[in-house]
Amino acid sequence: MDAEERRRRAKAKPATRELRIPLYLVTDRDGHVLMRRERGKLMTSMLHLPHGDSSLFGARPLDVARTRLVGTFRHTVTNRRITFALFEAELAGSLHEGDEYEWIDVTKLRIVAHPSYVTKALKLSGCLGRT
Repeated sequence: MDAEERRRRAKAKPATRELRIPLYLVTDRDGHVLMRRERGKLMTSMLHLPHGDSSLFGARPLDVARTRLVGTFRHTVTNRRITFALFEAELAGSLHEGDEYEWIDVTKLRIVAHPSYVTKALKLSGCLGRT
């Protein structure tokens, strides 16, 4: 393999993946938002909104009931173009032990490690406008 061929291979980018992922906005009576600390290769240890698809995150999807579509937005993470569909939702049952869910006061969001898509989702929902 010559130097030119090595250079071309080194610049090869992974194919872009298009994903559609449902996100769930679950709030308590005090307006706190349910979030989960993620584990894995992507955005680990950050707090994320519960989701309904494991194609981006390793955690099991949250079991929800009574959903209402708030809206959609696009977001890019490395080679993934994601369309998130944000739903207001209620828990269908209890949380699974060990899933590391937390109730977060959105007024404290700026001191909590979270990916930027969470801010986009909370702005879309109006949660950040109420603080």
